[in-house]
Amino acid sequence: MNKVDLHYTVEGSGETIVFVHGLSDNLTYWEFLASNLRHDYRVVRFDLRGHGKTELGDDEISIETYVEDLHGLLDDLNIDKINLVGFSMGGAVALDFAVRYPDIVSSLVDGMLL
Repeated sequence: MNKVDLHYTVEGSGETIVFVHGLSDNLTYWEFLASNLRHDYRVVRFDLRGHGKTELGDDEISIETYVEDLHGLLDDLNIDKINLVGFSMGGAVALDFAVRYPDIVSSLVDGMLL
């Protein structure tokens, strides 16, 4: 899998909360929550491949692709423990991430729509 440069923001300090947006959204989807939580937590938001300001890249897009992108971002940011929140397709990404990397995920909020 080829690595792409993910567009992301990191705000605040404390325990880390990572937000994963849904299909056709971007990191601004979480602005309201981030503005309220960044005073007590480190809040990480990012644009999935092909969304917002993150390039699509050449790899086939799948939930696994998004999971590995998130894992790479956390490695780049030296973050080893997160509270993970996902909505819609982002919920599927969050759930798969938690299954693949249970030692990294302290808690999971999955708003996946079926």
